[in-house]
Amino acid sequence: MQMKKETERRREKILYQEPFRKQMRIKEIESLLSSSAWSGTAYKVTAKDGKKYKLRYFKRLRTAWSIEKSAREHPDVFPKFYGREGRYLLFEWIEGPELSKLSLKTCKELGRICGEVHEVAEELPASKGRKIFAGYVKKLKPFLDKKTLDKLMELYDEKISKIDCVVVKEISDMHSGNFKYNPKTKRLVMIDDEGITHRIKGVGMYKAFIKWMKAKEKKAFLEGYNETHSSEYVTDEYHDFLTFWVIVKDLQNKSIMGVDHTKQLNAFNEYMSKQKI
Repeated sequence: MQMKKETERRREKILYQEPFRKQMRIKEIESLLSSSAWSGTAYKVTAKDGKKYKLRYFKRLRTAWSIEKSAREHPDVFPKFYGREGRYLLFEWIEGPELSKLSLKTCKELGRICGEVHEVAEELPASKGRKIFAGYVKKLKPFLDKKTLDKLMELYDEKISKIDCVVVKEISDMHSGNFKYNPKTKRLVMIDDEGITHRIKGVGMYKAFIKWMKAKEKKAFLEGYNETHSSEYVTDEYHDFLTFWVIVKDLQNKSIMGVDHTKQLNAFNEYMSKQKI
């Protein structure tokens, strides 16, 4: 209810402020409440000339800057980006539904997109990854005992010591609902404009591998990935580390959402029962 009220208030301010006046004159504005995130709100805007756009407003200017940077760094990943005015960002509106059925061709295209992001990503020290992971563990305090929480950090340190990894800009939530087919360019684009964040390299694609891709889909994804970036860094130890990260993150995410997380807890317990430390 609070989010709905906030979205409507922002809608009225947009009509008053008229952002991107040089690009468009607003005729209609429709709230995309299901697409809104805690960091801001999203709208479908129809201009007086009939053109449609996606307009984002962010509560924090720093967030708007960060997403502007990602959009400019990866012009082939996002819909056409028209620019930023303060806390507002403007994108091309892509008609049609999100992806539903994943063909092998689509999986290959998703892999190509992921590889493109990794190819140009600035590499940061792996120590930043530990801070991110520790944040997940902290949020699990209401659900797991202290001994298990301590063991998670011990396992993290043990596993990361066996691999050579870095933190990069990563597509953190690679699922079909975050992508659309652009009929103009005949390519997939990512419509989750907040979807590129700093993570340990490879975490995003492994989330897809574990949660909704089978062997054939994974193979097709990696074919596309290797067209733009090499996957040679994913050794057996790296594979185990990414699996560990995704399982813990998935449990943390479902737990704090207050939804049934039996499936995630079972996967977590099964994984942890095989660990020796």
